[in-house]
Amino acid sequence: SGVIALMLQANPNLGLRDVQEILAYTARQNDPTDPSWAFNDAVNWNGGGLHVSDDYGFGLVDARAAVALASTWMLQQTLSNRVIDTVSADSVGAIPAFGSSFAFTVTEADLLSLQWVRVQLDFTYSNFGNVKVVLTSPDGAQSVLLDRPYNGVAGADGYIATTVQLSTDQFWGQQSTGVWKVTIGDATGSGDAGIVNAATLVLVGDTPTQNQAFI
Repeated sequence: SGVIALMLQANPNLGLRDVQEILAYTARQNDPTDPSWAFNDAVNWNGGGLHVSDDYGFGLVDARAAVALASTWMLQQTLSNRVIDTVSADSVGAIPAFGSSFAFTVTEADLLSLQWVRVQLDFTYSNFGNVKVVLTSPDGAQSVLLDRPYNGVAGADGYIATTVQLSTDQFWGQQSTGVWKVTIGDATGSGDAGIVNAATLVLVGDTPTQNQAFI
């Protein structure tokens, strides 16, 4: 909060998403030997791709870099200009014990410069505590949305019906168009199975313009 106060002092016109984006783009990669680090497919970052980790997020906050970038920031991303698009799954159905996948196809009509991505799932599963859900972007970047909640302990006997909303910011800066794939299944080898009844991909970001900002 102290770093954000300095950023707003340097540029009072920053919106909430500006602050989030500046913090992500100026973060430093701490503990670089941690195996969870990967690079996404952001198109507006120097060299291409933001480093992101399941353990550390985008990394360690760099106060000096964040304030410096805030002072020259030309955008104003607020609630009033946020864009949200929803896309239904191409198909859904059974989740076999060995896992399965289904896809969302995002067309040029839904092109966004992404910040948040959310997968809404309505499914039944024999042991919710063993399920793992991974989202893969059109360019191959991945985000683990759910990984064996409750340490593998089932919530009840038999099939468990559940509706979940799984959000990730690990695709920040990517373009939305293309085929997004959700992989879902048993992460423990216990032979659990289920059925996906419905699935929706929710994309949050900005409509790209000809005047793009590159960082």
